Amino acid sequence: MRDLLLQNRQSQTLLVFIPTYQAEKTIFKVLARLNSESLSEKITQVLVIDNASSDNTCLNIHKAQYELKGIGTKIKLIRNSTNLGLGGSQKIALAYAAKEAVTAMATVHSDEQGEADKIVHGFLTASLQHPDVDVIMASRFHPTSSLRAYSRIRIFANRFFNFLTHTLTGIRITDAGCGIYCIKLAAIKDIPYEEFDSGFHFNPQFNIALCNAGLRIHEIPLEWRDARDQASMVNPLRYCLKLTRMLLAYRLQKIKAPFLAKKPVGNKCRG
Repeated sequence: MRDLLLQNRQSQTLLVFIPTYQAEKTIFKVLARLNSESLSEKITQVLVIDNASSDNTCLNIHKAQYELKGIGTKIKLIRNSTNLGLGGSQKIALAYAAKEAVTAMATVHSDEQGEADKIVHGFLTASLQHPDVDVIMASRFHPTSSLRAYSRIRIFANRFFNFLTHTLTGIRITDAGCGIYCIKLAAIKDIPYEEFDSGFHFNPQFNIALCNAGLRIHEIPLEWRDARDQASMVNPLRYCLKLTRMLLAYRLQKIKAPFLAKKPVGNKCRG
């Protein structure tokens, strides 16, 4: 049995999306991780969207385009004229992937908190083992995940949000704020992701919408650590408070929440 994403290379294609902001110290390393022959030949395109970085992030992306012989010619750079937020870049990436008619889009980060090659290999392996799934999520809190030097505050805040998500929506996923995923584009054509938050809250909104849409979701473990060369842009307390308000509003039905189904659908992802 061959990889689901590669059964027919003329019709099955994979785009790897990398959002960046002030990532001059790490972006070349991340792209270089995708440059092995065994991996680069399975990737159709690498889309890097930069959120108006003021450092040498884009210069190092151009360097990768010229120096990385395997993956370099497959790297496409889009530079936002202003910072549109992490969610804003993901909206652009999803629309771009749909326009390019790729089969699936995998998202990895530019800060080396997770190793891009291991993540993409994990997605490809899971797609082979579970060819019927629509979404593969790389979870920081999967039972066999490894959190190395990851902030205790962030661990607590994320676990609290996981608990709150299940309590208030009936949805059970091990990493409700997961932003590392591989998704079949055809499966999300009816999800109004354009209406979601353009900041860091895009991911939990998107994940809840995926579950409520009844998509087949599989979770895989993730090796994760705090960024060593790039400061996190997320304030854990502020992030958690806003998410709590969002979930309470959903539960109490006091405000419109367009990213959620009208009726909560209990969901437990496969791990």
